[in-house]
Amino acid sequence: MTLQRRRWAIGLAGLLALILVWFAPPDEAPVTRAKVASSSQRAPLPPSESRTERPNPSGSVSGVMRQAQLLRPERPMSAHATNIFKPTTWHLAPPAPPAPRPLAPAAPAPPVQPPAPTAPILPFVFMGQIVQEQKVQVILARGERVVTVPVGENIDKNYRLESFTGGTLTFIFLPLDIRQTLATGLSP
Repeated sequence: MTLQRRRWAIGLAGLLALILVWFAPPDEAPVTRAKVASSSQRAPLPPSESRTERPNPSGSVSGVMRQAQLLRPERPMSAHATNIFKPTTWHLAPPAPPAPRPLAPAAPAPPVQPPAPTAPILPFVFMGQIVQEQKVQVILARGERVVTVPVGENIDKNYRLESFTGGTLTFIFLPLDIRQTLATGLSP
């Protein structure tokens, strides 16, 4: 079915519903939730109260009711009725923290010994050696500074070049008297 046919079908159904409502036979008594009193028990309506009038297709007015009667329920609401519009939330309160356990007196912890002091990493790089009259001098670089040191001499008040044997330099870190070695890459 095409879109235009659907529109025509919906339009015709709506028109048919309007015709049926317009030409429907009038009700004998309007349907309300309020109890209808007999005509002898009804009091005349004051002009200030609103009235609901329903015209018949013939043009006459069939029934008049007070608005208060239309809105008043036949029986009171039950006590277990709930508010369907009450606010709700998905948020759950966090659980209560567990009760604290009583602390038992603990034995004093043994004192922690600080770690033994160590020497810093050697700041020198081996650059080469000089041999003169059976005395060996070592060329070392520390950062951008180049130093020539004979075996047994101090370097910067912190290090002493102790020996140069078998392709290995042996230094002593003077503040802690710790020996450190540096491989030169030379064969012994």
